[in-house]
Amino acid sequence: MNVRRTLNLHGAGYTIYDYAIGNHIAMNNKTIFWGIGILVVGILAFYGLNAGRGADTTGVLPEVEMGAINESVKEFTMTSWVETTADGNMSPHFSLGEMRVKKGDRVRITITNTAGTHDFSLDEFGIREETPLNEPVVVEFVADKTGSFEYYCSKFNHRALGQKGTLVVEE
Repeated sequence: MNVRRTLNLHGAGYTIYDYAIGNHIAMNNKTIFWGIGILVVGILAFYGLNAGRGADTTGVLPEVEMGAINESVKEFTMTSWVETTADGNMSPHFSLGEMRVKKGDRVRITITNTAGTHDFSLDEFGIREETPLNEPVVVEFVADKTGSFEYYCSKFNHRALGQKGTLVVEE
């Protein structure tokens, strides 16, 4: 079926005639303006209502025990790797043997595995992160207890072979 549409401009309005179904539609500038306006308001309302989903928009901050968290961030960067010794034994390592922080510090450790298969474990803070080859992994936590805590690689025999270190958290 052939469909022929014409659009005639008549001063302030538009006339569209659809020959296929014989409909005559007249639109003026006000109709177009109101249609676009309603569409814009609808889009803004949709995005406005969905913008806060998943976020606390009450403006009320959670209660935090005073003195429990220090604003200080202690950053460390270490490398994880394994090498073969002259006698053919495996020797896994962390480049840092010790890290020192204060209680309440936010601790941020970036670990890059440059050879072998490794992870980073710190049991007392509930941390066990895989460290894929040549991909920096960031581990972040608040040091909320004092003491000396051993971090290590939990892969087979790595800890026993010396891939470990100590996190010291002081008052």
